Amino acid sequence: MINASDSPDKCQIPFSNVCALLIVLSFSIFSLFSNVHAAQVSHLFDITSGNDKALKLPSDVVVNSRGEIIIVDGGNHRVLVFTSKGKFSKEIGATDPLDVRLQQPLGIGIDANDQIYVVNKGKKRINIYHRKGKLLHSFETRNHQGLFVPVDVAVSADVKTILVTNNTHHQIALFSNKGVYQASWGKEGSNAEEFRYPATLVTDKQSNAYVVDVLNTQVKILNPNGSLQTTVAEWGVLPGQLFRPKGVALDDEGNIFVSDSYLNLVQIYAHNKKFQSVLSNPSGYQHFDSPTGLTIDQKRRLIVTEMRANKVSVFLLL
Repeated sequence: MINASDSPDKCQIPFSNVCALLIVLSFSIFSLFSNVHAAQVSHLFDITSGNDKALKLPSDVVVNSRGEIIIVDGGNHRVLVFTSKGKFSKEIGATDPLDVRLQQPLGIGIDANDQIYVVNKGKKRINIYHRKGKLLHSFETRNHQGLFVPVDVAVSADVKTILVTNNTHHQIALFSNKGVYQASWGKEGSNAEEFRYPATLVTDKQSNAYVVDVLNTQVKILNPNGSLQTTVAEWGVLPGQLFRPKGVALDDEGNIFVSDSYLNLVQIYAHNKKFQSVLSNPSGYQHFDSPTGLTIDQKRRLIVTEMRANKVSVFLLL
């Protein structure tokens, strides 16, 4: 769900030198661990265009209760809805008032009622849409320090609280379901309840928040009060480690799926937060092209946005 301007690199030295070497080495290192247990997937189909225009830098995706696939097509400043089989259905937001119309949309969330929440990054707003696509409400991402750049959005299980990742102040901002600012969690840093460019987030059935903390190369799990429960993963290029995490999704068993936009892999951590496997196909590890946002639907389909490939890939988890 993030582009380069949203989250600086873990390596603070020129990427073309040491960082590039680490990436190349990581693929060799991963190949040495071919005996690592791998979660198998079968590729179903790709979505590469909608409404007669090719996708451009798709960044995030959700699925509603009808199985419709809803994609943030950020480079084209739009949100698209597709049937469960990948056929284009409609565009959301194209007729919104100009002052809240989508500009550089980035993240997306969905609640128990199928209402859709879109990060309108360019306008520093969150747009809320009815499940049929009508704009219901839009509010500024403003906390006690002022307007901030939003990255992703999620909703509590009881649909009372909206959580927004704040890249400006390295925090998680909480709003009421009406868009009224309530509180913020965290600050910039590397300690337990601090963040360095928080990116994507999801909530579980208990309203715990799973936050991708990009430069701290972890997923941090916070309880509904914002206290840290535990962390998942650490920096590195070995299986189970993360180099530049971007997306996070949960399945019905509580397993945690994390995309890494530099390693171009998705790794899975068990409900006990321990590393479990690397996503694979029958030929080996399943490689992506800059995977960012991802989600898992009720049919155990894993849907991954591949930002550089300008496509969204749909897999069946076996």
